[in-house]
Amino acid sequence: MTLPRTAKVPFGGDYNPEQWPQDVWKQDYQLFDLARIDTVTLGVFDWALTQPAPDVYDFTVLDRISDGGAVRLPAYGVVVLKEER
Repeated sequence: MTLPRTAKVPFGGDYNPEQWPQDVWKQDYQLFDLARIDTVTLGVFDWALTQPAPDVYDFTVLDRISDGGAVRLPAYGVVVLKEER
């Protein structure tokens, strides 16, 4: 994984919004802004949804959280860390 180059030390942690209703996510992002959280990792606890069977992948949930939904993490200045292969 390569961290993005920034002018400051990234601050954040694991984020697991799939455990709450989607209408809560926007409030999460606003709270991230207040706490100056700018970096998150996703998919820590929802991997069974992402890979329901060997060699079967469904990125619907991750897409909705990271950039496919009505409220997007990058729009709030949050960087989503992902492993590059």
